[in-house]
Amino acid sequence: MIKRIPLKAHLELTNRCNLNCIHCYVSSKNFCKDLATKKIKKIIDNIVDSGGLYLTLSGGECLIRKDFKEIYLYAKTKGLFVSVLTNGTLITKDLIKLFNLYPPRKIEISMYGMSKNIYDKIICNKKKKNYYKKIKKTIFLLKEKNFNCELNIILLKENIHQLELFLNFAEKNNISYNVDSKIVPSNKPGSSPLDHRISVKNYIKVKEKLYGDIKRYYNEKKNYYEKKKKNKYPINLWKCNAGLKRYNIDYKGYLSFCVHSKKVKYDVLNNSIKDIWYNKIPEDLDKIIKKEYFCNECQHLPYCPVCPNWILNENHFKNIKINCLYAKEIRNRATK
Repeated sequence: MIKRIPLKAHLELTNRCNLNCIHCYVSSKNFCKDLATKKIKKIIDNIVDSGGLYLTLSGGECLIRKDFKEIYLYAKTKGLFVSVLTNGTLITKDLIKLFNLYPPRKIEISMYGMSKNIYDKIICNKKKKNYYKKIKKTIFLLKEKNFNCELNIILLKENIHQLELFLNFAEKNNISYNVDSKIVPSNKPGSSPLDHRISVKNYIKVKEKLYGDIKRYYNEKKNYYEKKKKNKYPINLWKCNAGLKRYNIDYKGYLSFCVHSKKVKYDVLNNSIKDIWYNKIPEDLDKIIKKEYFCNECQHLPYCPVCPNWILNENHFKNIKINCLYAKEIRNRATK
């Protein structure tokens, strides 16, 4: 049985961002006022009191907050292993000096393209700033200073042809990376983020490139899923550690087991994370899963990229069809 421990917190410091990416699920017209610094510190205290060890600061774009350094230092002084998830465009030499004195556990940088044209297209850059040049310069500087960097390579139909360039760049410069092609539904006006998802054919190509053999991917996912099914909580449906070892706190101060979860949320400014984690989440989640999660019995679930949170979120049922196609094609390729 997998023991549930609230070790890892993902804290959204804001929903504001200096970019306007085509695949982002946050509407640029729905930015909210940030929580005050003292409230963020109160949340960090709550994380520590619950037994948390790891904290990832994110957004939106977390570096857009003027008090980011103060928040970062506070978290470090509380003994947390702090990581920073950023698009990298706001990292300054002054911030790097701070990181030199108080090193982050990891700096995760989202990477959208391997050419200025593609990068600008994805971030909707209408300014004269050369963000692509800036981000590469920043990555090289961070590596020069020996920081632990990781590239989050976001694959879309607009940049899928650059997959080899992404991987070559990371491997040549000895940078760890994570490849993600999952696009989250959004209710923002205009073009849907889902319009930018890669095709089934390209999805399979990505898995074959990363795993060498689609059978290896298929078997790894099945084995991991079977292991998690032994857990007595309904959280075993999640194919990650959400709800088992990690959770998310959004920019309004509400805890959920994942950044994409909207059904089950708790106010951490007025409630103990420890109480929420051990008493409220299992009970509430069990009710919701049994009632609404229709993917539960699907034979393709172990290797399907769909996240239960997408299903549970209102009006997202209609958006999962392509994930079914992804999963069926994986099974067909792996078992033939």
